[in-house]
Amino acid sequence: MSGERIEEINVLHLWDKTAHFAAFAVGGVLLVLALRWNTEWDWPRIVMVSICAVSLFGATDEWHQ
Repeated sequence: MSGERIEEINVLHLWDKTAHFAAFAVGGVLLVLALRWNTEWDWPRIVMVSICAVSLFGATDEWHQ
C-alpha cells in the first residue's frame, strides 16, 4: 500500500513505529504464553526463544516490504 492509503485507514493516527512495536509486543506475549502452557521449558528459555522468533519474523516482514 502507498503511504497515502495507509494514512487514510490509520484511524487512530498512530506513528508507524508505535503500531509495529505494539503489534510485535502482543505477538511476543502470545508466543510466551503459548510456550509456557504447552512446554516444560523454564522461563529463560521461553523468553529467549520468543525474542528470537519474533525478531526473525520482524526481519522477514521488513524484507518482504
